[in-house]
Order: sequence, then structure tokens, then C-alpha cells
Amino acid sequence: MQHFTFGAWARALVLALIGGAILSLGTPSQAQAPSNLSGQQLALNRAGEALERVVTSAKKVNGKLGYGFYESGCVFGVMLRPGASTSETFGLNAGQSYVFIGGGDKSARNVDVILSDSSGKVVKKDTEQDAAPFVLFKPTRTGRYKMSLRLSSARSGTAFCAVTVLRKGGYDVPLDRLVQAVTKAAVAAGLIFRGVNGGRFNQDSDTWALYGAVLKPKQSISSDPKHYRTANRGFVGVGDDRVKDLDLLLLNSKRQLVAADTKNGAGAALAYKTIQGNYSVGLVNNSSTGPALVMAILMELPAGVNMSPDNQAPPRTGGGVSRPVPGRASPFLGHWSGDWFDEPNNQEGDFEMTVRADGNLTGKVTNTTANVSSPVRGYIRPDGAFVFTYSYQGQNYVAQGTMRFLHDMYGGIGGTVTFSSNGTVIGKGDFDLDKDDDGDQ
Repeated sequence: MQHFTFGAWARALVLALIGGAILSLGTPSQAQAPSNLSGQQLALNRAGEALERVVTSAKKVNGKLGYGFYESGCVFGVMLRPGASTSETFGLNAGQSYVFIGGGDKSARNVDVILSDSSGKVVKKDTEQDAAPFVLFKPTRTGRYKMSLRLSSARSGTAFCAVTVLRKGGYDVPLDRLVQAVTKAAVAAGLIFRGVNGGRFNQDSDTWALYGAVLKPKQSISSDPKHYRTANRGFVGVGDDRVKDLDLLLLNSKRQLVAADTKNGAGAALAYKTIQGNYSVGLVNNSSTGPALVMAILMELPAGVNMSPDNQAPPRTGGGVSRPVPGRASPFLGHWSGDWFDEPNNQEGDFEMTVRADGNLTGKVTNTTANVSSPVRGYIRPDGAFVFTYSYQGQNYVAQGTMRFLHDMYGGIGGTVTFSSNGTVIGKGDFDLDKDDDGDQ
């Protein structure tokens, strides 16, 4: 696939998604060879073509049969070569009906959706000779199932393929918000990464270039871990018009936070150089007027791009790369320790954290009721909103909430926390922490 500029990509995808119009990118810059322009235009249209097919099919199912978005990851997109596929796992419940609807761009001849159980056995598939696969599945057993999106054949080279996941009685979020969110991502990419000459959709094997989910306010989600090559990356996070504040996270193979955009605003962006290994992309809906569709788009940046924060233009959507701000240390700077308790679930434990000047935190959480503990890694904003990740007995969790100063004689902090796994809230609690005098960083 040919490289293209972020500005051109943004203009093209907006046009492709809103109107399917013929692109008009204007006169190419001196750095662009005019002979490459027609091929570049075709590549930029592909995401819009694939998503248009998906939305068209999904609207028919949603309107006639009462299906809505699946509550975890529900929108995926990827640029594939013939014979290649990308997969994601889902927790499906016995007796519940699900629909997997795929689509490819105009270059795609045959796009398949294949569903297999935890043993690898194929339980349902659509491998018909078309570019609009449709799989209706009602499992007889609750468990984890893997969905694979495969490009079997294409008219020429690569093709952009997309898939959405619906379930009977799922989130009643208008499907047009999918277009709304992707359009926003296109605009955000053009603004945030303007001046970066040559970017393309993520090209790593078995990884997504587009990842979306429906999240309630204060809810979070992260993708399956995927293997990335060493490369410069651009990540853009956006939501539909309901979203008021969105955070974008990048987690390593240990589910530790390695980069985050936590600035206030409905958009987020990161520039980060991945070192070969597994990573997950996370989204946190800090604030919205009801359940909202949120999305991350993953890009590859040229090898010669300067990855320092100064290389990025300030995002106009309110996002930005999280980094220390000179002269503005976190008000929560220092080492804190105390306890937490989840009264409804009869759980309690200890918590300690060290907060750096830039708001990044590390520490340890212990559930004394279950006799388990885990290191934590996350961040806290100046207004007290926080999120951190941890793991108990092989299961990954996200904790998020708000801290506040108690203004008591001990100078402590307190607050509330919500614990979730795979986008599902599993508990809520309260905590009180005291500051250790020698913990300042």
C-alpha cells in the first residue's frame, strides 16, 4: 500500500464516509509525485467503502430484528492482503443471538467471517463468494469465541475490510454514529498529525487499524493484545457526539500503561514508538450523555519522523500526549497508602501508590478478602480523575474513579473507584489514603 499524508487521509475519508463523493485533494505538493495521485485517492476511499457496506447491512438487521451493538468491542477494520486475516475474541452467552456483519472495499472480491470456539473448532462461518459476509450465531454454551475476518480474494493488491458485532437487545445506538465517529477520527488525524508527510493504516499481521466499542459513562475497554513490530505509531481516539471526555491508553504485554492521552476533551491522540512485542489499545469514556460509540484508529508513521512531543501539533479536539508540564506538578505528587472497601460485595483491601510530577502512578493493590495482590500502573489528572490497570490470577482489570482532598488534619485523600474487566463493571468501592512525608518525587 502506498504511503499518504495525514491531511490528505483526513480529507479523503471524510468525503468517502459522508457522501461517497469523488475525491478532490487539490494540487499535490512538490513532495508528492503527480503520477502517484490516482492510486493514492483509491487507497483513501477504501475504509469508507468497507464501512458503508457494513452499515447498510447492519441497518437492515437492526431495523427488522431488534439487534443493537454488542457491549464490548463492536467495530473493527483492517487493511488485508488476500489470504490474510485478523481476529478478536468475544465472551458470548448461551441462548443469546449475535450477528457478525462484514464488508470490504470495492477491491475486495471475497471477504469471510469465521467463528470458532475455545478449542479452535469452527462453529459458524460465511465463506460465500462475496464481500459482505453475514454470520448469525446463537451459542449453546457460554464461553470465549474467536471471530476471524479474512480477505480470501481481491481484484488488486490489498483491501480494507471491516466488521461490526451486534446482539439481540444490544445497545440501541444509531448506526449512523459509526460514520460520525470515523469522520471525526479522520478530521482529528489531519489536525493532530498535520505536517507528518507519509502515514498509513497499521499494517502488522493480525492487528486492527480501527477498533471501536459502545461505552457507558465511566466505562473502559481494551483490545485483545496484538503483536506489533518496532515502528513509529500514531493513535487517534474519538467518539460520537455524546462523548464529552475521552482518554486513550496504550498497554504493554504485562497490561502496564506505557502511554496515555488524558487531557480533557472529546478527542485524544498519541505518537509512540513501539518496540517489537504485544500491545493493547484502551479507551476510557470519562464523560458522555449516555452510552456512546468510541473508536481508536491506528496508524504507522514514517521511520524518519521525530517522535518527540514537540513534533505534534496541539489537538483542537481537546486531546494531547500526556507529558509533564513545566511548573505544574500534580497536586497528588508523593507516596500514598491506605485501604479500600467494596461493601455491597463484602470485599476490602489495601492500596498504595506513588504519583510522579506528571501524574503517572505506580503502586500495589491488595484484596485481603481474596488474599491476592497485584502491581498497578496508571495516571491521575489534576482534577482527581484516575485510572490504573492490574491483574489478579491471570485476569486483567481496570480501576477508575475520582480522588479528592479530605481537608482534614491528616491531609489525606479519599474517593470512589469502579472495578471492571473486559468492559463489564464487577464492583465499586470507596477508599481513604494518607500521605507519607518522604514520598515526594
